[in-house]
Amino acid sequence: MTSQTTKIENGTIALPQVIRQAWEKANVLIFPSQDTLLIKKVAKPINNLSEIANRITSKQMPLSAIAKEIKQYRKNK
Repeated sequence: MTSQTTKIENGTIALPQVIRQAWEKANVLIFPSQDTLLIKKVAKPINNLSEIANRITSKQMPLSAIAKEIKQYRKNK
C-alpha cells in the first residue's frame, strides 16, 4: 500500500477507496503530534484487564510490578 494524500473536512478524514476497503470497521488508535497524525490499526480491542492478563504467557509478576501497573492505569484513566 502506498502513501496517498487526502483532506480533513469538519473533523472527518476522507480515506481513499483502497484504504477504506482494507480498514473498514477497523479499531484504530490515533497518535497526534504537532504536525503529524498517526493512525494505527488495533488487532483486537481490549475491553478489560482480564483480557490483557490472558494474553500474557508468563503468569508470574511481582506484586510491586502489579501495583506499579495499577497506579499507572489509574493515572492515565
